Amino acid sequence: MSRQEETADSAGQRAESAVSSIRIKVEHVFGKVKAYKIFSTTYRNHRRRFNLRMNLICGIISQELAI
Repeated sequence: MSRQEETADSAGQRAESAVSSIRIKVEHVFGKVKAYKIFSTTYRNHRRRFNLRMNLICGIISQELAI
């Protein structure tokens, strides 16, 4: 392997690492949202209230993460 190929491979690995670290954070937030059982199953309530409930729960999670 030439030196140029090695640096290209390491740059690719760094990019993959950056993407995977962001993905892990997003997956953790999805897990926190699903802890509120309303979102871990099929939503069966009024559709117009879904956005309100989602915003409220995301606000609660945001406050928890800020602390």
